[in-house]
Amino acid sequence: VYQAEFLLVCLGTFLIGGYQASAMYYRYTALEAVRDDQKGRAAALVVGGGVLAALIAPEIASYTRNMVAIPFAGSYLALAGLATIAALIMLMLRDGGVPAKTRTGGAVMLELLRRPRLRGAIAISAAGHGIMILVMTATPLAMKFCGFDVDTAANIIRWHIIGMFLPAFVAGPMIDRFGARLMAVVGALALVFSVVFAVSGISFSAFLISSFLLGIGWNLMLLAGTTLLGEGHDASERGHAQSLMELGNSITGTVASLVAGALIAGAGWNIINFGVLPVLLVAIFLMWAGGRKPVTQGV
Repeated sequence: VYQAEFLLVCLGTFLIGGYQASAMYYRYTALEAVRDDQKGRAAALVVGGGVLAALIAPEIASYTRNMVAIPFAGSYLALAGLATIAALIMLMLRDGGVPAKTRTGGAVMLELLRRPRLRGAIAISAAGHGIMILVMTATPLAMKFCGFDVDTAANIIRWHIIGMFLPAFVAGPMIDRFGARLMAVVGALALVFSVVFAVSGISFSAFLISSFLLGIGWNLMLLAGTTLLGEGHDASERGHAQSLMELGNSITGTVASLVAGALIAGAGWNIINFGVLPVLLVAIFLMWAGGRKPVTQGV
């Protein structure tokens, strides 16, 4: 930005994307640092940190935007500073160790996907993530078509973000107490009620409540899927399993963001929301089908 070189800005943004992708692994790092009965709370606290980010990030961006002579160059410097702080914190964490790998490559990935437990965990996480991205991206467009201004849509998205991260502080203990599968169902029900409110009308309150519930559903399904993932693999397969879950989240999120605009223009707001329901049913079925299997090595 300081050099006014567009290609360098694109390259820098590409690297920021890699940084953000690696940040999704922070919750796995937390799982390696605690006992089995604390895993839900550990993952939840990491995700819950998004509340702090939602509160301070706009202020940091506003304060640093004109910190140097070139507008927004200071914001990128602030981002570099925050990433440095994150790296220092990572160095202070207990090392979970690198497990001995007996096998590597795509064959391991295919074998993992054949396991019902792991497949169900990935389905729950990917479904919740894809649905959230799809509806969240479509919401401001739908509000514009309904006559709301940009500031009103921004306020709705703000409450959606609060719904995404604030429940993590209670979702973690609930997962540890009642089990990840039950909490995944609760998350799916939150998304069902989000659909109910979304199609109930075009009022401000309908958009607000549906967006807030959308965030809650995403939170519960992501945390439940992350916790369930550990049941479907051993330590030597940990990296492959985590990569599969993140790949599933990335694919569904990317597809959802790409099709949201076309769907809202071609099919409409109600069709988008009703389309959420069969995806939820398939994800819940895969999760419960895998959960009925006895817990044995490689299942």
